[in-house]
Amino acid sequence: MKVIYGEPIIQNFLKYSHYDFNTFKIFYEKLYFAHQAVEKETDTVIMLNEPITANVEYHQLELSKAFWRSVQRYKANQIEKDFNNYLFGVFKSTLKEIAGDIKREHKMYERKRKQEKDTVNPIYEDVSIINWLEEI
Repeated sequence: MKVIYGEPIIQNFLKYSHYDFNTFKIFYEKLYFAHQAVEKETDTVIMLNEPITANVEYHQLELSKAFWRSVQRYKANQIEKDFNNYLFGVFKSTLKEIAGDIKREHKMYERKRKQEKDTVNPIYEDVSIINWLEEI
């Protein structure tokens, strides 16, 4: 779990589940199912602990903050529907934003790589090779 989502979300799960395994498992399942749904919808691989994006720590914190805000709204009785469904929706919308960031970064990286490839390998004229060891 740490490899995929990073440390901040795990710490928040532990804190707000009060170290109860069943509650922790519910939190994790909502995150996991939202993650799977977003990856299928956006055709993007989301790994928040790998340095494949420039904003790894930012994405980890955003996911953790979204969870924290959900718990705070639940405690304040501001959620009208089932908390599990609400949590799934929050995770899904946050992960969609992260997937959009990852796609934008990937496109920017591909453009930059293409520009570097075009400038590094200019087209050279063919030059005939002379064998200086042969007598003319």
